[in-house]
Amino acid sequence: MASISDDEHLQLAPLYKKPFPQRNTSLAFIQNKLRRLSGSSSGGSILSTVDIKGPLGLNLLHEPSEPRIDFIFIHGLFGGSRKTWSYSQEPGMFWPKEWLPNGVGFGHVRLHSYGYNSDGSRRESSLTVHDFAQALLADIHNSPELRKNGDTPIVFVAHSMGGLVVKKAYLLAVNDPIYKSVGHRIHTMYFLGTPHRGADSVQIARIIRYSAGYRNKGYLDDLVPGSGTLNQINDEFRHVCSNVRLWSFFEGVPTAFGPLSEPKPTQQF
Repeated sequence: MASISDDEHLQLAPLYKKPFPQRNTSLAFIQNKLRRLSGSSSGGSILSTVDIKGPLGLNLLHEPSEPRIDFIFIHGLFGGSRKTWSYSQEPGMFWPKEWLPNGVGFGHVRLHSYGYNSDGSRRESSLTVHDFAQALLADIHNSPELRKNGDTPIVFVAHSMGGLVVKKAYLLAVNDPIYKSVGHRIHTMYFLGTPHRGADSVQIARIIRYSAGYRNKGYLDDLVPGSGTLNQINDEFRHVCSNVRLWSFFEGVPTAFGPLSEPKPTQQF
């Protein structure tokens, strides 16, 4: 497996390490950092609701002439492949696509986003974290861009529930002969506000009320502290992740979640 040199890793890491001075939220910090890094603001019309959400599946955002690393951005609960990573609804504010390719240290980084149905748009859904992870893994395995360079390291940038999807995908990869080649390429995981041990009961109740009228959401059950899914992922992941670089960031102040608010920081490892 090709590796990221220490120099390259040090170039990438500073984007995620300093605290955000105005609002201590990891996602907001990275968006603001990359906005300043771009040195420009984009005009243009506001995107439609459908456009700002972003497409499902694995989407190629940028391919350099000599790709050496693959970054895959994975959203969380009620997010989207474009929505989660957009500073605003203006087309030019989708920073992984519009700004990141011009960032220091990203000259050889191929960029992707991944979207999955985590917003309760279907009244009946039994999809789980396992299902999302399996679909992600299949998309990576079948991607023509990723297959062209079969040894480029893969870096996941995962927000919220997306971090659980990433961990489960890695577990599937190392245990399935079909996907072992993908598992060997996974180099680094950035967790942004991921509920590794579940969201507390108050937060879950608020999320369910926010999704009123939608029943049988398997992935909401997965987020309950002590759920079988969380226990299985955490118990197995710690035995196989020694070769993966892990970075975890969490909220340090009360944050808003759409019409909901969470008074306590997100629980971590």
